[in-house]
Formats: sequence, C-alpha cells, structure tokens
Amino acid sequence: ARYLPRPPPAFEALLKPHQREALQFIWKAMLGEPLGLGAVLSHSMGLGKTLTTIAFIHTLLSAPRAPRAPGCAPPVAPKAEPGAPCPAEPSPPPTELLVRRVVVATPVAVLHNWQRELQRWTPDDSPVRVWTLESIARKEQRRALFDSWNAPGASGVLLLSHDLFRVVTSKYIKHRDLQAKNAQAAAAAKAMHAGGIAADEEDKLAAKLMAAAKGEDGRSANDLIGGGTLSEADLQGINEALYEADLVVVDEAHKLKNDKTLLSRAFKQVRTRRRLALTGTPVQNNLHEYFVMVDWIRPNSLGTRAEFTQNFADAIERGQHTDSSKQDVAKMRKRAYILHTKLSEFVHRKGYAVLRQGLPPKRELVVVVNLSPLQRRLYRAYCAKVVNAEGTNKQLFRDYQTLLSVWDHPAMLLPPKGAATAAERESCEVDTETASVLQQAGAASASAAAGAGPATAGAAAAPPATAPTPTPAWYESVWPTKDRAGFPTAAVSGKVHLSLCIAAAARSKGEKVLIFSQRTMMLDVFEKILQHTPLPANDTWGVQGGGTTGAAQGGGAGPSLRYWQPDADYLRIDGSVSARRRYEMSQTFNEEDEGPTLLLISTTAGSHGINLQRASRVIVFDASWNPTNDLQAVFRTYRYGQRREVTVYRLLASNTMEEKVYKKQVLKQGMASRVMELRDVERRYTRDEMARVYELDVPAEEDDEDEETLETMLDDPLLQGIIDDPTTQCGRWCKEVRAHDTMVERSGYDEITADEMADAHLEYHRSLHSAPRNARCPKCKLFPVQHTWTRPYLFCPRHPGQPVLLAPAVPEAQDLSPAPNEPNESWATLKFVTELPSASNNSPYCSDPSSKAWYELQIQEDDGPWVAQEKAIKSSIVRKKHLQAGKVYRFRVRIVHNGNPSAWSEESAPLKHGHVLGVSKQAGAGAGQSPAGGGTATANTGAVPAQGQAQAQ
Repeated sequence: ARYLPRPPPAFEALLKPHQREALQFIWKAMLGEPLGLGAVLSHSMGLGKTLTTIAFIHTLLSAPRAPRAPGCAPPVAPKAEPGAPCPAEPSPPPTELLVRRVVVATPVAVLHNWQRELQRWTPDDSPVRVWTLESIARKEQRRALFDSWNAPGASGVLLLSHDLFRVVTSKYIKHRDLQAKNAQAAAAAKAMHAGGIAADEEDKLAAKLMAAAKGEDGRSANDLIGGGTLSEADLQGINEALYEADLVVVDEAHKLKNDKTLLSRAFKQVRTRRRLALTGTPVQNNLHEYFVMVDWIRPNSLGTRAEFTQNFADAIERGQHTDSSKQDVAKMRKRAYILHTKLSEFVHRKGYAVLRQGLPPKRELVVVVNLSPLQRRLYRAYCAKVVNAEGTNKQLFRDYQTLLSVWDHPAMLLPPKGAATAAERESCEVDTETASVLQQAGAASASAAAGAGPATAGAAAAPPATAPTPTPAWYESVWPTKDRAGFPTAAVSGKVHLSLCIAAAARSKGEKVLIFSQRTMMLDVFEKILQHTPLPANDTWGVQGGGTTGAAQGGGAGPSLRYWQPDADYLRIDGSVSARRRYEMSQTFNEEDEGPTLLLISTTAGSHGINLQRASRVIVFDASWNPTNDLQAVFRTYRYGQRREVTVYRLLASNTMEEKVYKKQVLKQGMASRVMELRDVERRYTRDEMARVYELDVPAEEDDEDEETLETMLDDPLLQGIIDDPTTQCGRWCKEVRAHDTMVERSGYDEITADEMADAHLEYHRSLHSAPRNARCPKCKLFPVQHTWTRPYLFCPRHPGQPVLLAPAVPEAQDLSPAPNEPNESWATLKFVTELPSASNNSPYCSDPSSKAWYELQIQEDDGPWVAQEKAIKSSIVRKKHLQAGKVYRFRVRIVHNGNPSAWSEESAPLKHGHVLGVSKQAGAGAGQSPAGGGTATANTGAVPAQGQAQAQ
C-alpha cells in the first residue's frame, strides 16, 4: 500500500476514532495500486461520513507523489492501533500532487450542505478550492467554469448534483454522437459549416428535440449546458471535467441500484478507477441492488450478475425464513460470511452501535392502530367492488395506493380542488420487486389514455346531445356525499388522532416532533386538521406568535382558544421547498426554547440533507416499501449533536396490507444486517407469508371485533400517559405496541465459529470450481461457453490462435492439523485444482520436448507479506510443514509455463492451528466423513493423520 500521510492537525482534533480508522482504510483500499481502486464508506446515518470524506479529500489533494526508483517498493506506513491518530510519515519532496481534481456528486438536497461543510472544516492555512456547477445557469458561465477547472495546475473539488451529472453526461454523449454524424455527412457533402449545423432536416430535428428534452429534474439541456450545438471545445471541456477526474465521490450511492437507469449509466462513463461511494444503507430492497453499486466501485469483483445471483443472492434469500430447511439456513450463514469477507476488503462499515456510545438512548416503538368504522367499510367496499370483482385483475400499485389513502385518512380519496391526475395524487415509492406490476399498470393506463384521447377530443368538438352520466366512485354507497361535509377531521383516522395527541403532549413537555409521510396529500390533510385543532388550554409555547380565538374560528362566545398556526407552531418541508429554504427552516426548528414544535416532512423529499437534532420524537406515519426511506427519516434527529432521548413511533394500520409491508421491511433489514455486519437476525416469517404480501386482508365487521385491552409494558411515559388518559380516547385506537429494535437486532444463533468460517471458504471455492469458468478474453472480453477451472489456457472463439494462460483456481486448503510430536507446529495439505499445461488438457506449446510447466506457491502469515516457497512444484497435492501454532495462514499459487508466469490466484481460506477443516476424504482416509450430497464434515481438532494417509495424500 502507498504511504499514509498525516492529516492536518485541524482534522485530527475533529475526527472521532471510527473516522480516523475509516480515513486509513479508504486510503489504503483506494491507493493500493498505481491506477487506484474503488472503496465504499458505509457508515450509518449520523456518523459523519461527510467530515471523513472531506478529511480524505484534503489529505489527498495536499499529498505529493512519493518518488521512488524503478522497481523499488513504495514506503509502508507503520501500523496504528484502532482509534489512534494516523501515523506520521515523513513527507516526500513536493514534486507532483497525487490527485488534483475531485468530482463530488450528491443529491440536490444536500449539495449546499456539502458546500457549507467544505468551507467550514477545511483549514484556513490550506483551503480547498470549490467549483459549484449547480448554481450556474448560463452557457458562457459554465464554459468559463469548465475552462477554469480544466486549467493546468488547477486543484480542488467540483460539486454538482446527481441529476446534473446525469443530464450533462447524457447530453454530452448525444451531442458527441450527433457531431460525429454531422462530420460524416459534411465529409460526404463537403458543405458543413464550422459551427456544426446539421447536414439534413433529420439531423436538425434531432438536435432541436434533444435540446428541448427535459430530464428527471424537469430542466432541459438548454437549462443545464446551454442551448445550441456544442462546439468541439465544449465537448472537450465536459469530457475532461467529468470523465477524466482523478477521483469521483458519489454521496447517497445506494441510488445506483439499477444498472438500467440513466444515472447508473452516466457514472459508468467515468474513466478513473478511484471511485468512492458514500452510503449509510447499502442494502435496501435486495442484494441485486447492492451488487450494482459494488460493481461500479470495483467492476467484476463479485463476478457477473448471474454468478452473484447463483453464489450469494439466491442462497442468502432462501435461508432467511422460519420454514427454511436446516441446509438452507446453514448455507445462508456461510454465504453471508463469504460475501461479508469479500466486501470487507474495500467496504468500511460502522453501524448504529457507534452512535449509541456517544448519544442518549433511542427507542423505536411499533404502534398498531385500529381502523375507524368508516375506514373498515371503505376497505371492505374496495376489496369487494374492485379487487375481487369479476372480470378485474389485481393490480398492486393501484390497490396499494388506494388502500393507503383508506388507512391513512379517507380524505385523500376525495380529489382536491384543482387537482391533477390520479397518478400525481398517488405518487409513492415502492420497491423493485413490484416493478413489473407497476410497469403493467402504467402500460395499461397509457394505452387506455391513448385509446381515449381521440374520442375525447371528438366529443369535445361536437356538442353532446345529452350530458354524460358520471360513473359513481366505488365508495359512494358506503360514504355518501352528505357524510363528507366538513372533512377532513381526525375522528375518522386513528393514526391522525394519535399523532396529534403525541405532538400536543410533547409540546407541553418542551419537546419537538417530526411527522414523516410518503405522500404530500397526507401533509395537506394534516395542515387542514391542525389549523382547526386547538392547542391545550394551558399551552404557553409561542403565545407571542399570536393565536386565533374561538370566535374567530367557530364563532360564539367562550374562552379564548389557540390553534396550530403555520410558521409559528408548525412547519412543512416537501419537494417544492428549495434547498436553501430547507436549511433556513431547519435552523428555525432547531432553536432551543422557541420556534415551531412540529415539522411535517415528506419522506421522499426531506429524509436526507437536513439535520434536526432539536426534535426528540419522530412519527413515521406510513410504512415505506423501501426501509431506507424510514431509516433516513429516523436519523434526521438521532445523530451527533442530539442531547435528548429519542423516541420513534412507527404507526401501522391493523389487519391491513401495511402490516405486511412492515414485515417486508424487517426481512430486508435482517438481510442487510447479515451481509453488512455479520449479525444473524432472528427469522420471523415464513416463505409463504412473504409470498402472500400482496394479498389483501379484509378487516372484520366492527361489531364482530371485541374490545381489547392494550396489555403492554411501555418504556415511554408519554405514550403510556396518553393511552391511560380517557379524555384523549387513544386507548381505543391503539391495538398493540411493541419494540422495533428487537425485530431487527435479536440474534437467533451464535456467532459463526472459526470451523464454520473455514468450511464456508472451502465449500465456496469448490462450488466455484465445479461451475463453468467465466474467463474474459483480454482482447474482446468475450465469455467462452465451454471452459473449466481445471484447464490452464483460455481459447477465445474469436482469437483461437492467441491462447491466454489464466490465473489458476484458488488452492484448496484441505487440512491444517497439529504436526506429529510437535504441538507448536502444524501441517497444511493443499490441493491445486487447475492442472499444469500438458497435451492431455489441450494446452498449447506442449509438443516441444523441452516444454516445462510447474506451480509456484506463496504463503502469508497473519497480515504479513507474501513469502515465496519452493518453486518448480509438479504435484497437484502438497503438504506444507513447520507452520507455527497460533498463526493464521493464507495461500496462493500461479503457473509458470516455458518461463511465462500466469497471474496469481486469489488467496485461499484463512486457516489457523487448532481449527482442522473437515473435508470429503477418500475412502478410509480419516474419521471425518462427508455428509450426503457431497458436503463437508468437521474432523476432530486433536486428530493426527496417520503416516499411511499422509503418503496417500
């Protein structure tokens, strides 16, 4: 690894132990090779990933290259204890900077936060220059910024949003391709102008449409990179600025979860191998999303997508249910350990345990809320008239969106005045497992709209003979128009009623509350209800803001009442609020003894980019398909700077689809814990129960449901007081309260043992070697269909005359046992799977009698250097002696054919004296017998192989 320079003292005083450890890790992981490698900084929300990254960037920008003579190894930094400051290293002569230009791409919501943090934390004596591309609108100014950024000797950070990076790069590629087409047409016609005018009408139309096309952020190419055709200088400037940066940092990198999206394709275009991904929740809905991000960081490190699915994803997902077989559970534990081990080489993970050490306690409660009589009638009516009606198909997206409105608040079923389409009212994120259903629903809606378009236009042109009879809504029979007068009200939604009671009780105690909802329509309903909800009579918070009286609201005489007022008592943040305004609102909300006490936030738009440590209670109003959204919401307040205990309430509608969505969340978080932190979470749900997650549960009739007494021991006096107080009527709404942390943290098994670890490595390597090898041709990158691990040479179908000597398979460490009569020494038995080149395996260059081939072996002791062993090994089974007790050993091998060496294989499983691998031995080879199916068995750790057996091996 390269030398590790010491960060400036200003950073050393700021960085916490886990941040210092991360700084050393990503430095060594990314600079281990001359061209650099990628890494993932996967610290949980609130652990200061931004500060750690800024310290890394500043150290990198100020670190000169270490000059060394050709062939000399680079200096190695001394080891440091965990949590200790980075070890000092004599600075080499200031000749050339290791890295000059760093591109940082972030969500637009946190862009200004990055800009502030860079200005705040970089030392005054060595500031980092920052270019912000997002704030420049005119084409000339952007060209000037690119020229300044690309100037010789320029060094610093270029900040831009994900959307801007995507649109700029995609438009750059389209402009580049269009100019290439124009150049070809011009060369043929010899009539092309210097400005890049299209050669025919088709190209002109394509250029016009391309410039007017809008991206996902609603801005066109003219807005983002300036209108008109890009010149050659513009193309070169974009290419050098974004594609040829020395380091690319992507914040919230878990958004790169689908390799088919334009965002993922845009980041695939960068040429540097130094790629740093920042994410607090790397595993979201499934392991395939994680694979996409990891494959961008280090391409092919986990194989192809098909190989990853076969080796890891399928095995881990099959073993996480309560009805999974013992074999599936055992394989899940082993493959989760292997995946965790492979990722630990370039993924630095720190979980919530680090936060708990420096923050007050946090408790998360799941509150199951009963439906109101109206909600039950609406739920049953929809299931009967829409879902289960004859001739209709179940559509998850449609059904979930509608029923979400039912169990949150029925007022969302009513189209607001001046409302847009139903799709806009029902905007909500679901996980990728429902993507096919969503596409079918969207395709059906699009085709229906397309078919209805001309007919509707014709009907509008001709005066109708009779007025069309509107189709009554499905809820008309159970919720007539006369009953909807005066809506919305909290009386028909237990969730809303309980949320308002919690907000009022917390306000009386001087605490502040966050309410997160997926849908902005729900925030609209909340605002209408709040403005007609009186505050407690003894409320003294914010009296100076000026409340309205009872006469002003409802007329009549009576005591003066104060109602929730916007800005004075509550705030709202959704997608329409600018980043600058969000920052101002968060500053207002974080005031200690004044300001609003309630903040309504859209989960999708406001769950990142703002810090709200003044709040001590968080209400997750509706469960999201993607657990990351809810986690991001929780950690807006539970982060460094929080001085109060934090309580989180996750509200679930009883006996509805929402409970199954929550179960899906627990399953996904358990899978993330297994892979990222090697924590075996208790399996709670059956495979069949998860398969029925899309089925609809119809609540029982209200008169059939017995009155239940809430029996729970709550560790939350505020919620307990609300439930016990008969005047709040919350007791009848709350059906069940349980702890959420135990759902995702309690382990059902002991930690994986050393013998299981070694057995997992051996089983994984054998499964790899038994499957066809996907070896890449260095020239065409083609995957040959017929190729096995035993064959040393690759014959590409496109280049049959240019065979390639491949790196051999991982050596199988079959045994590590105590040496006879030497208790402090061990023997290791190694098997080389890949054969030596010979005519029998159709290897080239073997016809000459002077052709020679052999193995070369290297051994690593603990984390020390690789040490070469004897050369010219001709046997495929080797026994290594004189290995010291208490040491961990790894092995790797390569093949040398006619003096030409192959690349080194991957390292073998780590083995330690005292942990003997149980393997499938030959008949009569030992006491440890292989179980059925070709598995492995654990041998006696004290067994000493007989001399006859050793000779046979």
